[in-house]
Amino acid sequence: MEYQAYRYLGHAYFHKREFAKALELYSKVLEIRKEPSAEDFNIRGNCYMELKMYQEALEDYERAIGLDTTGNTDYQKNRIKAE
Repeated sequence: MEYQAYRYLGHAYFHKREFAKALELYSKVLEIRKEPSAEDFNIRGNCYMELKMYQEALEDYERAIGLDTTGNTDYQKNRIKAE
């Protein structure tokens, strides 16, 4: 299965508030995607935040910031929330 399919499923589970399942699927995206995007790490960070796994969320948000080429300030805001 391509990473997009896991991403779509992850979005569905996230919106159903099934964060553990969404986390599993987003982690799979990061595992199989050759070049993960800032958005991939940001989304998984959101799952960690909902699961109150703040250190893991912070790490993913920092990765998102490091990969971001657009200057997206949402990644910085999420990182601050996780601190």
